[in-house]
Amino acid sequence: MFSLSKSSILGAAVLSSSILLAGPAAHATPITYAPYGSVGTIITADTLLFSTGSSVITFAGFSAADTDYVNVIDLTTDTQSGFVFDNQTAVIGSQVPIVASAGDQLLVELYNASTGSYLYSGTGAAPAGTLSCAGAAISPIPCTTLATASEDGNDHTYITSSSAGTIGAATLATGIFVGMEDLAANQESDFDYNDDQFILTGVSSAVAPEPASFLLFGTGLLGASALFFRKERCKV
Repeated sequence: MFSLSKSSILGAAVLSSSILLAGPAAHATPITYAPYGSVGTIITADTLLFSTGSSVITFAGFSAADTDYVNVIDLTTDTQSGFVFDNQTAVIGSQVPIVASAGDQLLVELYNASTGSYLYSGTGAAPAGTLSCAGAAISPIPCTTLATASEDGNDHTYITSSSAGTIGAATLATGIFVGMEDLAANQESDFDYNDDQFILTGVSSAVAPEPASFLLFGTGLLGASALFFRKERCKV
């Protein structure tokens, strides 16, 4: 519903990035990552994020017509960064530290101010009752109590590794690229996962096993146990 404006805004973001890179860092190697290759297909894998210490989120660009903000929630301690990075005005390379200890599980939350929607990374990572508020960073953004990890039950984040290099005027170490989709399925989302883009450093990721995988694993253990005891009985 906003393909033309998304394209024009993306062009503006790329131009802005080019201008920033025109300085001393122009010859440095830019950060690279694998773009989402299944546009239109909803991501179903539940990718979990964990702090490894000294975690930072960096604004890396956007292609959305809507005005969005991002918040990083520490699910282990129930603390959060507060909403930062108005995507329409944020400077590429802007950074905000994430207050979290190594091993803490993190959740990336996007607030679409144009639609009033809260959208999340993962498909079930946020415990029911988690309170999301803007904090002091951006105001006013209304608080909400999360019932699930996403309003529509979908993962709104594409997560992949990114190389060390430059982005805007900043030089970053190897990290994790986060591309977010800012519309829910019932809002005619195109699920291209590039509406808002960030780089996370000091963060690791892991795909949560699907319930079926646990079932197969458990079945395998039972089968192995039965075989072991059968052999033991035969020895007797």
